[in-house]
Amino acid sequence: MWQILLVLFFPITFDYLRTFGKIVFLEINKTRKKMLPVESYFRVHDKKISILIPAHNEESCIKESIESALDTIYPNKEIIVIDDGSTDNTYNIAKRYADKNLIKLVHLKRGGSKAAALNFGYVHSKGKIIITMDADTKLGKYSLEKIVRRFDDQKINALSGNIVPYGDDGITNLLTKIQQNEYTISFEIGKRFSAHLNILLVISGAFAVFRRGALNWNGLFCTTTMTEDFDKSMQVQKIGKEIVFAEKSYASSFCPNNWKTWITQRTRWSHGHLQTLLKNKDVLFSSRYRMGFRLAVFDTWFADVILSFLYFIGLAALTSLFITQQLLHDKIRNPEISELGHIMLPLFGVYFIAEFVIFFYSRSNSDVPQPLCRIYLIPVMIFFYRPLLKIIVLRGYIKAILGKKVSW
Repeated sequence: MWQILLVLFFPITFDYLRTFGKIVFLEINKTRKKMLPVESYFRVHDKKISILIPAHNEESCIKESIESALDTIYPNKEIIVIDDGSTDNTYNIAKRYADKNLIKLVHLKRGGSKAAALNFGYVHSKGKIIITMDADTKLGKYSLEKIVRRFDDQKINALSGNIVPYGDDGITNLLTKIQQNEYTISFEIGKRFSAHLNILLVISGAFAVFRRGALNWNGLFCTTTMTEDFDKSMQVQKIGKEIVFAEKSYASSFCPNNWKTWITQRTRWSHGHLQTLLKNKDVLFSSRYRMGFRLAVFDTWFADVILSFLYFIGLAALTSLFITQQLLHDKIRNPEISELGHIMLPLFGVYFIAEFVIFFYSRSNSDVPQPLCRIYLIPVMIFFYRPLLKIIVLRGYIKAILGKKVSW
C-alpha cells in the first residue's frame, strides 16, 4: 500500500516542493536586488518593432487584437496581420485597417499551422525586434515601451511577456477563473525563477518577443511540432543566448470557457511539448550546451514526462485495490486499505497549506492580482483540476508517442 501511495502522491508532492524551492530562491534574490544601487536613466528607443498576428477564422477577436496593437505607446512599429486561409470575415475586418495604411495585411490561400503563418509574416517584416502573438491577444498599452528597453542588453535575444487570461467570448466561469489562477502561479513564480537562472525554456506563444537575428537562426519557426513557441525557445537557448521574462509587460489573452475546448487545448500542448523534447533530446547528452540549460531540460523530462506516467501507474494501482476490496468485502478485510483515509488526510492537509502559500505569493508578485475571494478555488485545484490536468497531459504524451494527430 505504501509503495502505491508513494507512486501516486510523489509526483504531486514533488511539484509542490519544486514550487517552494522557487519561492525561496526568488525571495533571496529579491533581498539581494534591494541591496543594489538603482540605475536611473532615460534613453530614446528607436528600434523598429514588427508585430506579427496570425489569424485563422478569428472574426470575433481580430478587431480588438489589431486595435490593442495600434494603441500601444511606441511610434516605430509595424503591425502585420497574416490571414491564414480564413473562411469567415477575418480578412475583411483586417482589410479595413490595411486600407487606411494602419497595418500590413498578407494572405495565405490555404490555412496551415501557426508556425507557417508566422514564417510567412516574417518575410514581410522589417523590424529588428519581432513580436509574435495570437489573434485573441490584446497587448497592454505600455507593453512595447517596456519590452524594447530590455534589448539594450546585447545578451538578451528573446523575451516572454506576461499573460493575463480571460474567458473566451468574454465568459467568466469556474474554468476561466481556475485558469487565471493557474497562469498567475506559472508566470509569477515559474517564469520569474527560470528567467533569473537563464533557463527559461518556454516563451509564451501568445506574447513572444525575439531579436531578429535570433529568430531567423536555424530556419525560423518549426512547422513539424505543435508548439512552435517551445521549439524556438529551445533553439535560442541552444545558441547560448539569453531569454528573459518581462514581468511588467502585460497582454491579455482568451482562454477556453468550456471543458471540451480546454481538454483539446491541453492535449495539443502536451502533445507538442513531448514532440519538442524528443526533437531536442540531444541537449541531454551533448557537452557543447550550458550545464544549466541541460539540467533544466532534464528537470522538464523528469517532472513533466516521467512523473506523469508514474502518477498514472499509482492511480491505476490504487483504483484496482479499491475495486478488489469492494468485490471481496465480505471475504477479506484488509487493514491497510481500511486505514487509507488516515494516511491521506494529513497529506491533503499539507497540500492545502502549500496551495495557500502559492496562491498568496503569486498574487503578491502580480500587478494584476487575482481577487482575494478566489481563495475558494484551492480545494478545486487540489482535488479536481490538478489531477485531471495530469491525466489530460498524459493523454497528449501517449498520442505523441503513438504518432497520432491531435485537433486544434
